[in-house]
Amino acid sequence: MGITMKYKLPKIAVFMGGNSREREVSLKSGQAVIHTLQNLGYPVQKYDIQNNLVPFAKYPKKLWPDVVFLALHGGAGENGQVQKELEKLSIPYTGSNSNTCQKAIHKSIAKKYFQKSNLHTPKSLLLSSYWPKKIVLKLVQKELKYPLILKPPQEGSSIGLHIAQNSSEFKQALQHLSQLCNQILVEEYIQGKEFTVAILENQPLPAIEIQTPNKLFDYTAKYTPNTTNYLIHPPSKLTKQLQNAALLAHKSLKCRHFSRVDLIWNYQKIYVLELNTLPGLTQTSLLPKACAAAGISFPQLCTKMISLALQEHKRQKKSA
Repeated sequence: MGITMKYKLPKIAVFMGGNSREREVSLKSGQAVIHTLQNLGYPVQKYDIQNNLVPFAKYPKKLWPDVVFLALHGGAGENGQVQKELEKLSIPYTGSNSNTCQKAIHKSIAKKYFQKSNLHTPKSLLLSSYWPKKIVLKLVQKELKYPLILKPPQEGSSIGLHIAQNSSEFKQALQHLSQLCNQILVEEYIQGKEFTVAILENQPLPAIEIQTPNKLFDYTAKYTPNTTNYLIHPPSKLTKQLQNAALLAHKSLKCRHFSRVDLIWNYQKIYVLELNTLPGLTQTSLLPKACAAAGISFPQLCTKMISLALQEHKRQKKSA
């Protein structure tokens, strides 16, 4: 007579929401994850993270989850603060550790790691919002060439992204961003084809070419359905080069488990723009699209993320 073994699924806490400007995207990501995990039979508890970064810490340990699934974007959820608190409590969580998140969230710092790995990045300056405009304009005119991209150095989802074709447009963008953040990253605009490559378990997924009717792949283009075309790039020499650059960027920041890397090819060189340690998990998000192209369903992706978090925690306990 055969014996059927029943395995108890781990308890999952989904962290979502938060106080960052990406809150709405995070709520959508979190809801997609919760719906999927519940359908798979996982016991799931939802937490909208506000000032208390680890709400269940006040409860008895027997009520704590086995894994925290991070569906947070930006702010404390992506700059390493939440990760650091979970590390103190020795709770497994999805995604990269606090040290990596702290470096990756700041685009200017991440660029230095990319450059150390001999990756191309757009020429840039990190400006203070408090510097006199005359000094800023002189510095930019001396060091960079128009058109220019201006963006907050620690925001995701292309929030606050501007393009300036001349000094007049630069002043307008500078005025707007000075009200949004304390620092502004200014980069030379790279004309070319935009791509994204997701990494899962240290393996690059199919490259996705991003075709948007807008001047920029901004927040609206990212999250408005049917606004942007996403083309799975067929295997080719260029595809391999994109994947290699993305994997090198992933490794340069010592990311673990998964990430997503944005790149531009100007028909001569591949430039790494930025790396996202907690990519979106909405219906329009690019990590799920890349997984689907590789034959990995969304439920399989979520399960894989949980499995990787548990494996990582087990390794750390053995080496402690």
